[in-house]
Amino acid sequence: MLKWVVTAILITGGTPALAAEHLDCMSLPLGAAEQSLIDRHYSAERGDDRRNLAIGVVLNGRAQACGYLYGWSEKALRLAAHHLWLQIQRKALERFNHYSADEEARLNVALAPRMDRLISLFKADVDAVVANVETPPPEEDAFREFKPMIKEAKLTGENASEENLGVWLYQRGSIMALERAFQGS
Repeated sequence: MLKWVVTAILITGGTPALAAEHLDCMSLPLGAAEQSLIDRHYSAERGDDRRNLAIGVVLNGRAQACGYLYGWSEKALRLAAHHLWLQIQRKALERFNHYSADEEARLNVALAPRMDRLISLFKADVDAVVANVETPPPEEDAFREFKPMIKEAKLTGENASEENLGVWLYQRGSIMALERAFQGS
């Protein structure tokens, strides 16, 4: 199951401004037709590892509109569209989230001193998004150095599994790396 979840998260989908801003523009409500398409994606539960063409059109269209409003570069457009895709995937995978809000808060505290290291692990993913190519698969045991977080966050039972931590780190790291790259574009 971890392979399916990680694969689902890996999907990819001018004159540069001084720094891209207003990524929140990508999160504005979609029109009824676009939201219906996203809702169908949520309910499909097929484990598709590629976003369908129609969703790509919605993501790219939103990025183009926001980019026009805020003067984003081509790089920022790609990063913003992929960021929204990861948010959609994150919501679709919520049913697999094993952590309570309190556990996530403790994980975030444990992650804080390691955040830059986690983000650096996703450089190849960000580069792939910018180049408009498929993101590479995660390296085996990529999160080995983060395993102490289980003890630091005082996770117990099923939530203390390295597999659950790996999924959480992948979601957090991929989104944070894109956000940082967007801000620097």
